[in-house]
Amino acid sequence: QRATGVYAPIPREDLWVEARKTKNGEFRSEDVKEKAEKITDLKKQVADGEISFQPGEDILTMALEKPEHPGRVQATGDGVTITSYFGRAKRKSIAIDIENIVEEKVDKIVTQRMIEFRKEFMKEFNDSQFPPNRLQSDRDSCSDLGERQDQSRPVAKDQSTPIARLSK
Repeated sequence: QRATGVYAPIPREDLWVEARKTKNGEFRSEDVKEKAEKITDLKKQVADGEISFQPGEDILTMALEKPEHPGRVQATGDGVTITSYFGRAKRKSIAIDIENIVEEKVDKIVTQRMIEFRKEFMKEFNDSQFPPNRLQSDRDSCSDLGERQDQSRPVAKDQSTPIARLSK
C-alpha cells in the first residue's frame, strides 16, 4: 500500500475497539469487551455473506444496537456526517412498486382479453356466409377485366347501354 501511495481507510469498528483498550491491550470494562466480541462475530458473518446492511447501518451500529446520532458518526472524527460517511439513502417508494405491479397486471389482463376477442372474431368470421375467395382478389383475377367486361355483360334490348348485374 505504501508503494502506491494509497492507504485503505481503517474500518470504524476497529477504531472504536482500539479506542477502548488500555495501553496494555485490555478492555476498560466487561461491557466494552462484550461489544468488541460482538464486533468480531459480526465481521465473520459479513465475510461469510450471512449479513447484509441497510443504508446507514454497518457493523458498529449493529454491535452497539443503536442508530447513529443525527449530525455525527461515531469513531470517525470531527466534521463527518451520516450522509458523507454512508451516502444518501436510496429511497424506494412503495407507491412506485404498487404502481408497477398494477400496471403489469393491467397489461396482462388487456393482453388476455385481446387474445379472447381475436379468437371470437375469427370464429365468427370463419362461420360467416361470405366465402373468403369472394372478399379477396389478386392481380391475375383483375388483369383482363376490360376484355371480359365487353363479352360478359348483358346489354339492353337497344344494345346501347349495359345492364347492371345484380350481385348475389
